[in-house]
Amino acid sequence: SFVLANPGDAAIGSGSELAITAATNTSVNKFSIHDYTGGTTGGLSFSVRFLAADTGTWQIFVGDGASFSDNNGFTSAQVAAGLQFAMQSSTTDITTSIRNGGSWTAGTSVDGEFVTGVTYRVDMFVNKSGSSANYTYTDTNLYSLANGAMDVWIDGTRHAGLATGALAASFDSFMVIGISSTSNESVIILDDIAYHNSFTSTLPVELDLFQID
Repeated sequence: SFVLANPGDAAIGSGSELAITAATNTSVNKFSIHDYTGGTTGGLSFSVRFLAADTGTWQIFVGDGASFSDNNGFTSAQVAAGLQFAMQSSTTDITTSIRNGGSWTAGTSVDGEFVTGVTYRVDMFVNKSGSSANYTYTDTNLYSLANGAMDVWIDGTRHAGLATGALAASFDSFMVIGISSTSNESVIILDDIAYHNSFTSTLPVELDLFQID
C-alpha cells in the first residue's frame, strides 16, 4: 500500500512524505517516475527510513524500459544501477546489496551502513557514458567516476566505484519496489526525492509534491 503522510514521521522531515508497504511473497508494490529526459550520466537522491521488520526486501533502481512503468518486478537488462535492502530477523541490521550486471552483490562498502529506525540521505551517481565523467557534490569538490560505475553517498560519506547493472545506455526512469514481506510488515518512508539526468545539470529535478491517484 501507499500512504501520502502530511504530517508524517518528523524524524525524516516536514511536509509530505511517501510511506510504502512491501508486498508479500512474489507480489510487487512499486513506485516509479519514468520516461523523463534521459542521459548517460545522472542518478537519484532521496531521504529514507526503514521501519522495524523481520522480513521484506526493498529495491531502488535507475534505468530504462517497460519494467519501470508496469505492475511487475524489475527486468535485469533494463537496470542501469540498483540498491537492494533486505530486512533481517530479530535485528535492526539491513543487508545492502548492489546490482552487479545480472545479479546482486553483497559485502561491498555500503553493506552494513543501514539499520532500521534511522533516517539517511542517499545520493546515487551513475555513469554509463562510455568514458570517465566528473561531477560535483555538496562540498563543491570535483569527483571522477569511471564508465560503468556508481558512487553512493550516505549522509555525506562517499562509497566510490561500485558496480552497476546490465544496461549500458541512457537511462530515464527510477523505481522503488517492495517485496517478500510477511504480513506486509515492512515499510519504507521516502522524502526529498530528486533525480538528475546529467552530471553537468545545474540542479536536479526534485519531487516537490506527491500526488497519488
